[in-house]
Amino acid sequence: MSWRRTLSKVRFLLWRRPDDLAEEIRTHLAMEEAENVADGMRLEEARDQARRRFGNVTSTEERSRDMWTWTVLETLRMDIAYGLRQLRRNPGFAAVAVLTLALGIGANTAIFSVVNAVLLQPLPFSDPDRLVEARETEEAPGTYPVNPADYLDWQAQNRTFEATTVFSWTGNRNMAGPNEPAAAAVTEVQANFFKLLGIAPTAGRSFAKGEDVAGRNRIALLSYGFWQQHFGGKTGAIGKTVELDAERYTVIGVMPPSFHFPSTTDVWVPFDMNGKNFKTRGNHGYNVIGKMKRGVTLEQARQDLLGISLRLEKQFPDANSKVHAVLFPLKDRWWAERGSGCWCCSALWRWCF
Repeated sequence: MSWRRTLSKVRFLLWRRPDDLAEEIRTHLAMEEAENVADGMRLEEARDQARRRFGNVTSTEERSRDMWTWTVLETLRMDIAYGLRQLRRNPGFAAVAVLTLALGIGANTAIFSVVNAVLLQPLPFSDPDRLVEARETEEAPGTYPVNPADYLDWQAQNRTFEATTVFSWTGNRNMAGPNEPAAAAVTEVQANFFKLLGIAPTAGRSFAKGEDVAGRNRIALLSYGFWQQHFGGKTGAIGKTVELDAERYTVIGVMPPSFHFPSTTDVWVPFDMNGKNFKTRGNHGYNVIGKMKRGVTLEQARQDLLGISLRLEKQFPDANSKVHAVLFPLKDRWWAERGSGCWCCSALWRWCF
């Protein structure tokens, strides 16, 4: 289609009056009729002859509109105009319709945003398909957090994981530091936690190997939002000392603004992996993530940890009776954390999984 014809169509759509085409046809018929009269025909005969030569008026109007406009756009324009007239006549119905559409569009947009971010997009970690969460069974139905002593045995005896890491549930502590006191949501982690996930701080450094034992674990990493809110986003915060429930920690780094795992954490600190909590069996209170070796399937990793669990059950029959390891893709936990705050997302999670 030439640019002249396209321009003609656009001009006709934007600037024509509704009766322009009909007026043009009437003018053409009148001119033809006048020519016939000038040739000596009677007026009635001249009018009939002009109409016969011109053809069907309605059909001509439709063909002309097809030539001058894009039919789909013209139909859409007419439908919109009709709809607006009807809404103007019924303002109450119009308000309800607009509100219903707005709620529907908003809800669908919110759900799609979550589904896209969590189900369709990969996890924001290194090699996300190789990351799994480990849990344990008990005599009661369901799965439970991991016993830390069991975790140390898994870590030492497994053959299918490149690395494993453990972290606590997030808990609130009172923070005192260079600025005003504040409440901080603190998560304890194994020193390799961030390395396993493939996440580096945006400022400062991460935890190093061996910094998760007593005497070396009084260091802390801040979330980006917590750093901005309580330290003004100043790099001078690195190296400062803060107190968490009266225990002194040195800030060594700040995590990127996109990193929120566990989702509510303000401050990460290392465990004491040699502490008594990691030597006691029977209590289940820790979270475990594993990174499978390349080429290892989820089922192979499950069987590997299950075999270790069965050996521990024989070795510690009182504490480990019916305590077996189970694995899930880490994406399941990622989605559950982000869907738990919204009833529609939680419902979608239950429906999907």
